Amino acid sequence: GVVSVDSVEVAGVTDPAATLTINRQSVAVTDEGHFRQSVRLTTGINTIEIAATNPQRKETTKVIQLLVDVAQMGPTRPAPET
Repeated sequence: GVVSVDSVEVAGVTDPAATLTINRQSVAVTDEGHFRQSVRLTTGINTIEIAATNPQRKETTKVIQLLVDVAQMGPTRPAPET
């Protein structure tokens, strides 16, 4: 899909015993198998590769491609004062 943000949050559920990587970087998996990781995006096509390897060394991979269109991005808003 086409997005106009500079990062996305990748989240899901896998085997709690699995080793998980997103774009070849290790990601923590909870005891229930949940994971969540922010991924920075750049202008153009971004490929996000999610790979889970179970204790028997069977790997499952999911590849997602996003097109980032900076022209669609609005102006950055300052954080509200507290």
